[in-house]
Amino acid sequence: MIHDLKVFFTLIAFNIKVTLAYRASLVISLILNILWVVSFIIFIEVIFQNVVTLGGVSKGETLLIMAFYYLFTNISDIFYRDSFEQFGEKMRTGYIDMWLTKPASSRMLMFMSNMRFDYITAIAVTVALFAYAFRTLNSTPDIHLLLFGIGISLIAHVIFFSVLSMLATLNFWLEKTDTLNMVAWQLTQVGRYPRAIYTSWARIVFTYVLPLAILANLPAEVALKIATTESIIVFFAITITLYIVSFLFWKKGLTRYSSAG
Repeated sequence: MIHDLKVFFTLIAFNIKVTLAYRASLVISLILNILWVVSFIIFIEVIFQNVVTLGGVSKGETLLIMAFYYLFTNISDIFYRDSFEQFGEKMRTGYIDMWLTKPASSRMLMFMSNMRFDYITAIAVTVALFAYAFRTLNSTPDIHLLLFGIGISLIAHVIFFSVLSMLATLNFWLEKTDTLNMVAWQLTQVGRYPRAIYTSWARIVFTYVLPLAILANLPAEVALKIATTESIIVFFAITITLYIVSFLFWKKGLTRYSSAG
């Protein structure tokens, strides 16, 4: 575990150096993220000009869910999105062979080797979105609950990482799963809306089967002090279960791999 942490921080240091070599991308990333977030805020403002609540959720609460959603996507974009998107092609060309021989967690090396720290500018935009959400709520955030919500948001990456890992592992049996990866990224967008707006069956699916609705909703509920103890326990149970299943599936997939060709 300690060795894997050292490798992880070495990967971070290396990717930061790569990012600093292309500083113009930081500026471009900041501009694009500002435009993206502002456009969605306008979308929310337009919606709430016509309705009082969205599935019983106020505008401020919806904005807070959106803030946690963007925080979640910021972290995934920085640490592992590119690696997952490139995994299928790298596996088919034998590029991953060198990672399998390294004395460290193979999944960490495969899916966190290509970090994008030019996306770190999005964090500043997301912080501004948090401030706007609490201003709309007309309340001062409880720092302890907000930090707890952020902690839940970070742990939620284990869920998404596990889901993506299982989809990537299918490459060991299927010729291409790029479409599945694209679907997974698109499905995360269900998490930026209040889960109360989904029908009963969709809410069950996106909470317990493919738990993408809780990635931003639960952290927001924690920050607003409306999350139940049961929902937090279920969250941790789902997290642990998905991680174990994805790890075992990954190990099974590796037994199928015999290099390129």
